[in-house]
Amino acid sequence: MSSILFQYNTEGCVVDRNIFTKMFSVLDHRGSDGRNIVYLDKAALGHQRYWTTPEEVNEIQPILNSGGDCFILFDGRLDNRDELINKLNVSKDCSDANVILKLYSKYNTDFFSELMGSYVFLVYDNLKKRVVAVRDHLGDEVLYYYFDGKKLIIASEPLSIIQHPDIPLEYNDKKISEFFSLIDHTDHSSFFKNIYEILPAHYMLFEGSDLKLIRYWDLNPKKTLRYSKDEEYADHLKSILQKSVECRLRTIGDPGVMMSGGIDSTSLAALATENLIKGKKLKTFSYVFDKFKESDETKYIDDFSSKYGVENIKISGDDCWTFNNFESWPVNPAFPYQDPVQWLKIKLFKKVRKNGIRTVLTGWFADQLFIGADYFLRDYISDYKFFSSITNIAKIWGNGGIKNLRTSRPIRILLRPLKPVRGAFFKNTIKDKQFPWLTEYSKSLLPGRTHWSDFTRDFYRREQAVRVAGLSTSLDASACPGCYHGGMLDLRTPFRDRRVVEFFFQIPSYQLYEERGYKDKLVLRNALRNHLPESILNRTSITSLGGLFYYGIEKNIN
Repeated sequence: MSSILFQYNTEGCVVDRNIFTKMFSVLDHRGSDGRNIVYLDKAALGHQRYWTTPEEVNEIQPILNSGGDCFILFDGRLDNRDELINKLNVSKDCSDANVILKLYSKYNTDFFSELMGSYVFLVYDNLKKRVVAVRDHLGDEVLYYYFDGKKLIIASEPLSIIQHPDIPLEYNDKKISEFFSLIDHTDHSSFFKNIYEILPAHYMLFEGSDLKLIRYWDLNPKKTLRYSKDEEYADHLKSILQKSVECRLRTIGDPGVMMSGGIDSTSLAALATENLIKGKKLKTFSYVFDKFKESDETKYIDDFSSKYGVENIKISGDDCWTFNNFESWPVNPAFPYQDPVQWLKIKLFKKVRKNGIRTVLTGWFADQLFIGADYFLRDYISDYKFFSSITNIAKIWGNGGIKNLRTSRPIRILLRPLKPVRGAFFKNTIKDKQFPWLTEYSKSLLPGRTHWSDFTRDFYRREQAVRVAGLSTSLDASACPGCYHGGMLDLRTPFRDRRVVEFFFQIPSYQLYEERGYKDKLVLRNALRNHLPESILNRTSITSLGGLFYYGIEKNIN
């Protein structure tokens, strides 16, 4: 959670230091370990430090390579660094930024697809006047850029760029219309005119006056993974989830886990406890409620803590209802997204920081992996499991008769191939939909398509593709409220690991949902069957934070 700022002037004039400092000051909230700026003849490179891995402690960026020609600015974390270090034959103490710089010196731009982790980085070749800026595969970190032919500015947040006096503060009507339509983002534009995102799995290449954005990786919509037994899927998931958790435990000091009583976060806490580095101690942090009983998960939290003997720190959420203390309601300065229960997160973040913890694992984004379970009948048929499909159709019939068959989403999905003329009447574009709350002008600005990549267009479980690999999700992942309020934290999301994401797109949807037993997350329950308390593993009840939201709305209306 460091920050990057870079400026290059194409016409040979030096970078104005006062302006650059002003732009950089906007990024203060992203680092507490100091800052550094290097000024060159036509360029400036700034880095706000927030150390989270042992190898980067006391490292000051930008780093210059041994040849004296390339600088690097790096923000984030590499999760396959051991593999990369072995490939380079360098010391295991080498920082992630230095690993990237050595890979670039050896392979140029031909190694980006091999990286795993959550990161952005920028390499500047001072001799060739060449800039390469890279964003991770799923977009968990973010970079923005502005280029007017005279200057190129790249920054961790758009508000930093618009501090430059030559860049007018103009809002992008198209992006705002897209935002209020509630559709997923479909391109690299931002909420400000002429300021753009570097898209996930893309890198920017700038040489001379030519700027290109190049995709270096995409998910494969046709790749499948099939086993003969449920246990084989479960063992595979446990293996890669263990790796995902283990690599995210590489941190300064002790790690923490944001833990509810659900299966997602307790799975991570269990695996973290079992894979904890010697000498480290795990602390878990949980919301509890006396007033909002429908939101309280104390029983499950205590069952887990008793099984593993980990320290659990509880935070009362009764005063964290939506819009409480509305005058100081937190606003993210970089994005318009607002979390209705963000007071909860901010209160927890403050408690985490008071305990001296910099890095917290969360179960966020796990739910998105399981979207697409309605395709289970389709996948039974595709995999020639006809008995299972007939059995489940009979259950749907038994639960509501012919009416239930007609309205059942799995049945409707199953019958889609039998409607070859459907496309002639329904084009599935954004403009085919109705948006009665938008003005005609706003509707006219909406894009004509619903996807931003080949994968989100072609993968048959469309909802899952958009919610996991869509631009809105990547923006949500990078817009951490802990950066702005309640102290700085490095939030790590093992369910966003590329290996885990690829697994969920490749397995059949009947591993996401099983009619016979528990209603959701079958493969995760099977994977953690020997790790979690029975009360968590077998629970079917759902807790909701909706009470906080509705109570806050009622309080403010009254």
